[in-house]
Amino acid sequence: WDAGLDYGHGTGHGVGAALNVHEGPHSISPRWGNKEPMKKGMVVSNEPGLYEDGSFGIRIENLLECTYVLDEDNNAYDAGLEE
Repeated sequence: WDAGLDYGHGTGHGVGAALNVHEGPHSISPRWGNKEPMKKGMVVSNEPGLYEDGSFGIRIENLLECTYVLDEDNNAYDAGLEE
């Protein structure tokens, strides 16, 4: 961010509810006004990329399942969220 670099697409999106591309209810993108928080059990794509304007671009896509974060004692941290 300090260098002012960014790429022209979102970093991730929901997957699996209706087998659509870029489905919600959540996304990781500056273009969408979606404020849906990630919840345990949601699947989200992770799509980092590198683009050289007018030259080339490369992007990988992995799917991740959201789960609770573990604290230093290996206890689930859910901050009162419902499962």
